[in-house]
Amino acid sequence: MILVPSAKRCITPMKLYTYPNGKNAAKSLVAAQLVGVKIELPPFQMGVTNKTPEFLAKKNPHGKVPVLELDDGRCIFESNAIARYVARLGGDSAKLFGTSTWDLGQVEMWIDVSTNEIDAPLNSWVLPIKGVWPKDAAKEKAAQEAVRKGLAVLEKHLMTHTYLVGDTVTLADIVCVCNLFPGFTVPGVFDANFRKGFPNTTRYFTTVVNQPAFKKVLGEAKLC
Repeated sequence: MILVPSAKRCITPMKLYTYPNGKNAAKSLVAAQLVGVKIELPPFQMGVTNKTPEFLAKKNPHGKVPVLELDDGRCIFESNAIARYVARLGGDSAKLFGTSTWDLGQVEMWIDVSTNEIDAPLNSWVLPIKGVWPKDAAKEKAAQEAVRKGLAVLEKHLMTHTYLVGDTVTLADIVCVCNLFPGFTVPGVFDANFRKGFPNTTRYFTTVVNQPAFKKVLGEAKLC
């Protein structure tokens, strides 16, 4: 039996503070769909709500989102930490963590890989395109090379695996697919020519992102 501590199911819905369509918030929202817990999305205005003294004092001193507020007012920030917490709220705490301690280690490993080796450089590629960060050709080229390197590891693993760990969706898939989402959907990133070099990753992404829990949170994923 997998050794994953269970969190007590909240009686009243938790609140997730985030901006619309945030892929980091989507991690915990997809997990909530799969384990059957409710999360409310209170009114939130990025750059306003998260800069108030109350938010900084009681929710996240860094002023960043997402932030999960529990029914007793306590808060958790950092998207992977929130996703891990939510994933443990279901009646079957092992559902999204595999069926053994080995599986748990693999789930945690792939969460870190997709976050550090793919998501981090992908942000440096995507955010300038979206106008969030200033453009810098040299930095964007370096980011693209780093993303390709990270995807190469994923591509090799997915040559013989449908999911990252085991035979069903785990939290590793939730985090990884949410991290990949901007790459596959923002025009000018993982376009058709780019995807030719990563057929296994493309198959994996489309397989997972089109499952009901993902579609309910992320919507229709139209490849760029």
